[in-house]
Amino acid sequence: MLSTEASEPNEQKPGIPPSLQLPISPEECTGYPEGGWKAWSVVFGAWCAMIPSMGLLNTLGVLHAWISTHQLRDYSESSIGWIFGAYGFFLYFAGAQAGPIFDAYGPKYIVISGSVGIVASLVCFSFSTEYYQIFLSFGVLGGLSACMLFTPAISAIGHWFNVRRGYATGVACTAGGIGGVLFPLIILFAAPRIGFPWAIRIIALVSAVVCTVACILLKTRLPGNSKAGTSIDFRALKDPKYASTTVAVFLVEFAVFIPITYIASYAVHRGVGDTISYLLIVFLNLGAIPGRFLPGLIADKIGRFNVMVLTSVICAILTLALWLKAGDNLAAIICYAVFFGFWSGAAISLTPVCISQVCATEDIGKRTGTTFTISSIGTLTGIPIAGAIQQRYGQGYGGLIVFGGVLYLAAAIAFALARGPVQVDPEQLRAKLLNPREVSTSDPCFKQLDLGVSVSWETALPSIYFDSFLPGQFYEIFWVGAQIHLWDWGTLAEHSNRKLSPKSPTVVLPGRPYKSLSITDVESDIDDVGPLSPSPEPIFAPAGMSGGPVFSLSIVGPATLSTKDRTPAGRLRYPVTVTLSYDAAPNALDGKPVTLHTFIFKDIDCRQDGFRLYFERNYQWSPHELGGLFTHHKYRFSTSVPVNVGRNDQNEFVALMLGESWSFAREVSDFPKNVAPGDKFRYRFKGASLDWWDWGHYRGHEDTVVWIDAKVRNPTDNGGRPELTVPANNWVEYTLVE
Repeated sequence: MLSTEASEPNEQKPGIPPSLQLPISPEECTGYPEGGWKAWSVVFGAWCAMIPSMGLLNTLGVLHAWISTHQLRDYSESSIGWIFGAYGFFLYFAGAQAGPIFDAYGPKYIVISGSVGIVASLVCFSFSTEYYQIFLSFGVLGGLSACMLFTPAISAIGHWFNVRRGYATGVACTAGGIGGVLFPLIILFAAPRIGFPWAIRIIALVSAVVCTVACILLKTRLPGNSKAGTSIDFRALKDPKYASTTVAVFLVEFAVFIPITYIASYAVHRGVGDTISYLLIVFLNLGAIPGRFLPGLIADKIGRFNVMVLTSVICAILTLALWLKAGDNLAAIICYAVFFGFWSGAAISLTPVCISQVCATEDIGKRTGTTFTISSIGTLTGIPIAGAIQQRYGQGYGGLIVFGGVLYLAAAIAFALARGPVQVDPEQLRAKLLNPREVSTSDPCFKQLDLGVSVSWETALPSIYFDSFLPGQFYEIFWVGAQIHLWDWGTLAEHSNRKLSPKSPTVVLPGRPYKSLSITDVESDIDDVGPLSPSPEPIFAPAGMSGGPVFSLSIVGPATLSTKDRTPAGRLRYPVTVTLSYDAAPNALDGKPVTLHTFIFKDIDCRQDGFRLYFERNYQWSPHELGGLFTHHKYRFSTSVPVNVGRNDQNEFVALMLGESWSFAREVSDFPKNVAPGDKFRYRFKGASLDWWDWGHYRGHEDTVVWIDAKVRNPTDNGGRPELTVPANNWVEYTLVE
């Protein structure tokens, strides 16, 4: 049992206009696991890699406060800021090299090098006492090593998750918050007792352990991209979406490190004790832990760029309204640290996801590295510029705080521009397919399949197809493959009224089938052609039997239709049950079954014959004239296919004995515009002639082959048997209610 809503890959087919391609990302072809042991083990490996790399980044405030009052107490804030700006700079700048290497060879070589480098950096840092020693050991070597851990960690997640990428990345990025809590506490409590150098060596030991785990678990899923270069891919900036995203990331990275670096120094400046001042970084990172994964979880539902706009605006408000006015109010400072930590978390966890959203999977490493290389200029200059502003205003922090708040406002605007106009995101629509959904036997999106049995249904082509069709031209419509996430073993009845959740692995429906069609006539829509000719009258029961069987049809449906009863696409949905009965036959043949082709009962509503909807206006009943999609775009498939009646592979034929009935479900989903509660409708079968029928059960027609193109096209005269008309049925009348 499975849901027929599938994630469809897109594939450009030769000779098919791009407008006829389904608007689905090519990445869907790669079949992301979206979960499972292997995928989540990679997330855990990324989490371990980010403990030292991002944990140290989130400890900059404590390190800055300690060094500025101990080893480098004679240096200015701006000078010290260059050390920590260099750490952030190299963490991002080296991504231009680490990213392409990851794309080409995977994470192994980079992560091992980064692990050795980060431990060596911390050990050297613990022995450093001079400015240049700290700059080289922590700022340069530490930043480069952190990059070789951070870049492959973020990029590897993109190989295993697509729809849930924001959530998975957010979970991994909580490591930065945890490291930002653990490392300051080690410094705060170990440094006064055993000395600052030994506190740093303890951090080095912790880093060695988690980096070992990262080296084991970090893996890619797709083969390496041998075309990946080893330099900044400035050509990628020709893509407007990618370029605008890079600008937005640059601004938010410029802004985020100012509060992280200076909040502890600000507290010391305001007379808060050293212990509480250092604990502010702990409070900030405690807020950052949920702030890393919760925005990612929400972003997968409402959009990654939307969340970045929201969080940037809130960070700007917190900085300009709370921190700027906090003064020496300890409660206000702590509140700012916690709330800023939470809302700024998306700047770390979602920016790589935003980048991956505007590039191909095999280029994630290179594009991420390029963006963060450009952003590294902001991280390099942001901290010392903020320090220079602080010195410029007589050691006060007001100018520094305003600078950070304005940067966040600029980042919010940049993300809004990068997102573009608010529109329906196909990726977010497909994300809904991963939400659990209640199974209903009346829901046409769920089908039951038994081994060796086929299931079929009809669907309408999107109007964009018809907008591109030209008379006299030939087209081919391809099925390019799909994945079904919602499926399970068992029957529809067993799962009825239960929630069906995504299942891994997905059901893969491979592509390649296609259908050729030609356009014979294209007319304009109803609004352009004026009044239509009167719809033909219903076909009632013939006076005589004409040597053929006699059928009747009835429709049963509820007396009301709720405005809340809608299809997954949001259209009103009125379900009916249709019953076809075999009522009479010529005397000599009353013991023989009849087999018939069921096309006329499954065809779309039509103004000529078949099913039709009527509505009441001013006490007059009028037929609902269907839109141009069904009524005025006349097309035919250019090829018919042979079908063996006896095999009945697609369940296109039904066999009935005299007195038997065949029932099936049908839905009315095409209603007039601007309907409202109280409107009344009628639905009926107007009557139609069968395109093919014959005596005997279809299982006895093993040697009968007909050529079908929607209808049976050959034999054209139904093998000489008389035309069989199913007459119009009763009305089913119903009222629209709230």
